[in-house]
Amino acid sequence: FSEKGSSTSKAQFLSFKARSDGYLRRVLAYPETAPAIDWAFYKAKVPVAGMVDEFQKQYGALSIP
Repeated sequence: FSEKGSSTSKAQFLSFKARSDGYLRRVLAYPETAPAIDWAFYKAKVPVAGMVDEFQKQYGALSIP
């Protein structure tokens, strides 16, 4: 890259790479699986009947590869 690009484009690339590496470090800092949700806690706190059950059903059906 240093042979074919100008000094301006090299500086832009290094800035982009630094930001990209920062994003990657933040993503890798999180655990691979999300923490478990305590649905019973929310069922006790939310006054709308069936709302938490519906969220739980939708959350259970969610699949992110």
